[in-house]
Amino acid sequence: MNIVLIGYRGTGKSAVGALLSRYLDRPLIDTDIEIAKAAGKSIREIFHDDGETAFREHERLVVEAAAAHDGVIISTGGGAIVDPANATCLTADGFVVLLQAAPETLLGRILNDSNRPALTRHDALTEIKVKLDERRTAYDSVAQMSIETDDLTPQQAAQTILVELQHRGIEIS
Repeated sequence: MNIVLIGYRGTGKSAVGALLSRYLDRPLIDTDIEIAKAAGKSIREIFHDDGETAFREHERLVVEAAAAHDGVIISTGGGAIVDPANATCLTADGFVVLLQAAPETLLGRILNDSNRPALTRHDALTEIKVKLDERRTAYDSVAQMSIETDDLTPQQAAQTILVELQHRGIEIS
C-alpha cells in the first residue's frame, strides 16, 4: 500500500513526505519534482511557457507511473487529485492523507515561493480561498484522514500519520 499526500500547496506535503520516506524506509515520489525532471524545467516555467493544460498532461503521466508502485510515499501537487483519472490511480492502492491549513497560513508559506506557479490575482488571499473552495469536494471525496498543519511541524504531522496508520492496523514497516 502507498501513502498518498494531497492538499493545497504550502500545506507541507513535500516535507512530510520526505520524513515519512525516511521514517518508513520507503521511496518518496514527489510528483512535482518528477514533472519538472521530465519537462526539463520548473513547475513555474511549465505553467508560464506551456500553460496549465500541458502541466496537467505531464502530471497525469507522472501520477499514473507513481501509483503503479507499491509501498511508496507519493506527494502530489495541489491540484492533482481534482483530475478523476489521478484520483482513481492514487486511491486504488493508496492510503490518502489530506494536509490542510488556513488560507492565511498558506499565503505566508507560499507568497515568495519561486518554484511554484505564481499567484495570479492581485489579492492572493482571495485566490487561495477560491482554489480551496474549488478543490474541497475532490479533496474530501478521497481523503481517508485529514491533518491541519497550521501549528504543526512537519515532524509532528508525519508522526500523526504514523500513529493513525498503526491505529487503523495498516502495515507500515
